[in-house]
Amino acid sequence: MIALNNYLERLAKKHNDSYIDLYSKVSTHNQLKSNFTVDGLHLKGQGYAIWRQEVQSYVNK
Repeated sequence: MIALNNYLERLAKKHNDSYIDLYSKVSTHNQLKSNFTVDGLHLKGQGYAIWRQEVQSYVNK
């Protein structure tokens, strides 16, 4: 996952696009933080709240 996110960040910079790093906000050691997921794959409310907060700053530009 880390390699994919690094690639996407470089690709966004190459095309002068925004890259929103959600991965580092909700993950650690290549896994979702336990307080943000119930099954290790899908976000729950707290995870979506962080997702919303991070994305919202780009939407309101």
